[in-house]
Amino acid sequence: MNIKKNENLNIDISNLLQIRVIMQYTLLDYLRSRRFLILNICVILISIIVNIIGDMMFVWAEMAPLIAVFSAIFFGNDAIVGEFQNSTGYFIIPNPIHRTSIFFGKLFAAFFASSLILGLYTLITLGSGIINSNICFEFGLSVLFTWFFLISVLSCVFFFSAISKNILMSIFLDIIILLWLNIMILNISGLVPFEPWFILTYGGQIINNILVVPYPPHIVIGPNPYYPKFGGASITVYNPTIIQGLILIGIYTFIPIILGLIVFKKREF
Repeated sequence: MNIKKNENLNIDISNLLQIRVIMQYTLLDYLRSRRFLILNICVILISIIVNIIGDMMFVWAEMAPLIAVFSAIFFGNDAIVGEFQNSTGYFIIPNPIHRTSIFFGKLFAAFFASSLILGLYTLITLGSGIINSNICFEFGLSVLFTWFFLISVLSCVFFFSAISKNILMSIFLDIIILLWLNIMILNISGLVPFEPWFILTYGGQIINNILVVPYPPHIVIGPNPYYPKFGGASITVYNPTIIQGLILIGIYTFIPIILGLIVFKKREF
């Protein structure tokens, strides 16, 4: 009985060590890559432009989710499918390395690399807010919600990477589903109207709404800026509650991770 316990303990420790090693080397590759440099330059340029033409604290909630999405796509889209397309998996899988360790090692590396990009934007915004004396407690909550949102986006990106046949297909799914489809449904929902309670970007609205005092009501009906093109005199805006947003973000975090891991374990080289 003690032997079995020790064996299980050794397996658990071995998995953790494998995750750490894979995360370490994958993160090092990310930090040395051009995409990491490009994203940092883009964040700095965006911050400079926004600081010149407007209030950075006001723009934070609009730009932070987009930075989180693009960072996740940049670092996660080829994480799994790249092992198959570039045949690098042939050198990893034959070794005594669990696929679970590979999956989570790459996921954690992508998360830390994306966090560095998002962290840079957060620090610049925080510095601007302190200088202009418009920092608030709600900004801290907005930052926290943005990191939760980043994790959920990464989970979806890794799922798309696991089911894709090549890197281009993974990028296509990321852009179509995470950007175009989510935003389109969110915009159309106010014109129809219907509450888009099932899409990730709806839950992500808490990043912006938490900065509004008092917190926006669940349903807001106002003038339709597209009238008479869409034939309506008003537009309905749905705002998720904080609990509703966090639950939705949580669902989009755990379900894609579980499904992506299952697909990766069963996929053959």
